[in-house]
Amino acid sequence: FNGLRLKEANILAIEKLKTSDYRLYRSSQNKRDWSVSRQRYWAAPIPLIHCSKCGTVPVPEEDLPVELPPLKGLLKRGDVPLRENKEWMHTTCPNCGGPAERETDTLDTFVDSAWYYLRFLDPKNDKEICSLENAHKHMPVDIYVGGIEHAIRHLYYARFIAHFLHKELGLLPSREPFKKFLPVGLVLGITYKNPTTGRFFSADKVEKDSSG
Repeated sequence: FNGLRLKEANILAIEKLKTSDYRLYRSSQNKRDWSVSRQRYWAAPIPLIHCSKCGTVPVPEEDLPVELPPLKGLLKRGDVPLRENKEWMHTTCPNCGGPAERETDTLDTFVDSAWYYLRFLDPKNDKEICSLENAHKHMPVDIYVGGIEHAIRHLYYARFIAHFLHKELGLLPSREPFKKFLPVGLVLGITYKNPTTGRFFSADKVEKDSSG
């Protein structure tokens, strides 16, 4: 495509891709990879072990969940809290049995809250998130009520997790976990309600009389 104008090159490139073995995927420059690790204490520990011989090794399933150790007081700003508990951090590699260290970052709390609705379906199940029977019987959720911060944050992560549970694990009957999103909006100022019609009016559209 050397020597061509950008518009001409784009058209030819698209035509060439249509007849090639390459596949195109939708993407967005506004979406980024989700960095799920945090350097704080109050969150779920990331179940990984770092071994100088075996590399990064997942904690065996029979040893899950990894629980937070006791923490003595507050730490200086910038310190990673879990690294202060050396007894907890130092462990053995599940592969070779040699000395190793636990991952001291914790998970973004959205990792936990992104699938909490599934636990409502099967709260006493200690073997899995919820049973397939319950998930297929009750999912998807009818209405998700939240503010704009949910629409651009929590709802996005919940859908991300649901797509994985549906496609990779077959746990959910559909990709989308919620049928409808109902935004509640924000309170920006004083409003008045017409008792007859039930309509609301902003303060600049209301005139007060002698009765107030």
